[in-house]
Amino acid sequence: MVDGDIRDQDNDESLDCRRVEGVAHRQAVALLLGGDHQAHDAAVEHFLQFAQQQRMNLDHCWAAMRGDQPHMTALLVPSAGRTAVLFLSCVRRRRDMPMAVRLIRAVCASLDPQRIRLVQVLLDLGQKLEADALEEAGFHSLAELVYMERPIRGENRVLQRDSKIEVSHWSEDNRALFARAIIASYEQTQDCPALLGVRHIDDVMDGHRATGVFHPALWHVLHVGPEPVGVMLLSHLPSRRAIELVYLGLSVPWRGQGLGRRLVQHAMSLAGAYQADRMLLAVDRANAPALALYRGLQFVSSDHKLAMIFALP
Repeated sequence: MVDGDIRDQDNDESLDCRRVEGVAHRQAVALLLGGDHQAHDAAVEHFLQFAQQQRMNLDHCWAAMRGDQPHMTALLVPSAGRTAVLFLSCVRRRRDMPMAVRLIRAVCASLDPQRIRLVQVLLDLGQKLEADALEEAGFHSLAELVYMERPIRGENRVLQRDSKIEVSHWSEDNRALFARAIIASYEQTQDCPALLGVRHIDDVMDGHRATGVFHPALWHVLHVGPEPVGVMLLSHLPSRRAIELVYLGLSVPWRGQGLGRRLVQHAMSLAGAYQADRMLLAVDRANAPALALYRGLQFVSSDHKLAMIFALP
């Protein structure tokens, strides 16, 4: 809850939350980069150039304005699979929370649910005020994500599996098979269960495909005839010389048999073909079996983030 002094400020009529452009856009970006930069700073220019190179859409840049001066920034970056990522400038004081809440609500109210179904935010664990403001604005905590990585040095593991199990790679002809395998892996899942049912499976797959550089040969579906066994989706991150484990899941009857471990080992053996020397992944901290798997394969934690989501009705 917000205390009375903070709640009173929520009716500040001098505050206008709106999309910005021109000079105000650069000022808003400066705020987003930490608040210590000016609109003409090299850091702002560098960020804008980077965004252009990465084809990052910066059109949805919003600011809480008093007159011509932005006081807080929210940048919404649309991505594949009817999702978007929200970046929020620092909330330095608790009394600034109403401004943050109004700004976040204004951004979310502007969205078209036919284009954006899910908005995601990643926060450092210490960003308590930002998390409180997002929750007040309608976001929900999804998970504490543990980012893990492991160097890869000449692994060469052929995927050992039951002779009944077939392995197929991505193609449009196999879309339905991948969809069934992913949906089957959601049963009794401990990996971000709050996401279940939020998006259509085609949106989920489109979002996974947009991670890094997509190669059909890096997407694996395991099946016995038409029945799914499991799925492993990998992505190539050439700028980081890495392979990312985007998603790994098994159907309930096939869990606890070591198949997940063999799949990850096989993934590491593929890295050499893509000039990758490490493997990256993110896992829900509450997913104890997955954490045990990755730690047993000598993955180490590199970062922790709080993931929060807002699902449009």
